[in-house]
Amino acid sequence: MKVEPGFFKLKNLCLKNRESAFKINTDGVILAAWADLAHAESVLEVGTGTGIIACILATRFSGLSIMAIDIDEASIEEARFNFKSNKLKCINSRLISLQDLAKEQGHVFDGIVLNPPFHDDAYLPSDRNRIISKHTYHLSPADLAESCCGLLSGSQSFVHLVWPYDRLDQIRLPMLRNGFYERRIMYVKSRAEKAFNRCFIQFNREDGDLSEEEMILFTDAKRTRTRKYQDLVGEIYL
Repeated sequence: MKVEPGFFKLKNLCLKNRESAFKINTDGVILAAWADLAHAESVLEVGTGTGIIACILATRFSGLSIMAIDIDEASIEEARFNFKSNKLKCINSRLISLQDLAKEQGHVFDGIVLNPPFHDDAYLPSDRNRIISKHTYHLSPADLAESCCGLLSGSQSFVHLVWPYDRLDQIRLPMLRNGFYERRIMYVKSRAEKAFNRCFIQFNREDGDLSEEEMILFTDAKRTRTRKYQDLVGEIYL
C-alpha cells in the first residue's frame, strides 16, 4: 500500500508525521505495546507528539478513555488530526503541561503513560520545539513524579514510562519519594553485542514483587526483529 509522504502507516492506523516537535519513534511504539492497561478506565498520555502512543492504546484496549496532552501547539494539532482521521473518539486532547494539569482541580486518572524528556546533559538543539520535546529543560524527574502523584486515583493506579538505562536512579528516587514502587521493568538494547540503553518501567501505588525482563530488538544490522520483539509489536507494525 502506497503511503503519502509525511504519513506513517501501521496495521490499524495511518498517522500524519510532519509537524510534531518529535516524530514517531521506536520508544513510543514499544511503550504503547508493552503497557498493561487491562484494568484501567481512564489514562493520561503525556507529551503526545503525533499521538501515536494514545492511538495504539486506544486500539489495544476497548472502552479506555484517554486524555492526551502536549505543550507544543503544532504537535497537539497534528495529534488531533490523527485522532480524528483514525476515528478514535475515546481520545481527548489539551494544549497543557503536566505540571499545570496537576494544579487544576478535578483531574483523576487510573494511570499515566509517558515517553518523557530525559536528555538533560545532551546538546540542546537550536529548534525550540525539539528542546521542549526531549529535554528536561521543561520537565524534571522531580516535577514528573510530583505531578503524577497528584493526578492518580488510588492504590491501584500506575505510571508507565521509558527512561535511559544509565540514568535509572534519576527517576527511581523521585518516584519512590512520591509513593510509587517499581513493579515491572524491561531492559532493552538494540542488538546482542550492544549495551542496554532503555528501560520500560511500570510504577504502582502498591508495593509488591518486581518483575524484570530483557529484550533485544534486532538480530543483525539489517534490523531483523528478534522473536521476542516481533511478538510484542507484530500486531502494530506492518
